Amino acid sequence: MSKLGDYKTVLKCSVLGLLFPKTFLWKMSSKHARLYLSFDDGPNPTVTVPLLELLSRYEAKATFFVIGQQLEKYPEIARAIVDAGHSLANHSYNHPEFSQISHLQRMQQWQDCETVMKNAKLPSAHAFRAPRGRWYLNFIWALRRNKTRAVHWSRDSMDYSKQPSSTIVDGFKQKPASNGDIILFHDDNELCIEVLETLLPLWKQQGFRLAAL
Repeated sequence: MSKLGDYKTVLKCSVLGLLFPKTFLWKMSSKHARLYLSFDDGPNPTVTVPLLELLSRYEAKATFFVIGQQLEKYPEIARAIVDAGHSLANHSYNHPEFSQISHLQRMQQWQDCETVMKNAKLPSAHAFRAPRGRWYLNFIWALRRNKTRAVHWSRDSMDYSKQPSSTIVDGFKQKPASNGDIILFHDDNELCIEVLETLLPLWKQQGFRLAAL
């Protein structure tokens, strides 16, 4: 993402945070040395399972924004996420492009994923992340009425861009994570594991606690 894109994202998130201070979340309080890992698009048997093992090794907690269809296929992995002390949150039912569907369809995406979690008797963190971070005011307002937080991110790992893991790690070294950052990863490819095998011990050494939302 370009620097201009970063500035636009920060501005948009700041405005949404002001409009919905208790509903729209993109960065946590910076009073404590904590980072908030988040993973989108799972659960995935070839990635999420070894990822859970890696997180456990460093006593790191995270929030997993799951896709309803994936949850239907792999409810046992979602259960393992919860049993390991991580948070389970909503990332739509089948990850459509939100700019191409109506408000009612967006709400149905939220509701269908919530229903899958409920039917699987899995606890919901009552948080939602829009596919590709596409937010709309009426949708955030509807989430608020349903007592659900809209969660964006303050740092994008760019792991979906399929860059070498060393490039992503270097990006975090050149621009270090800061207190309260919500960091976006994806547990639908193994690149997140390659990156975190380096970053987790580094962050622990720097005194950060890795916490779930």
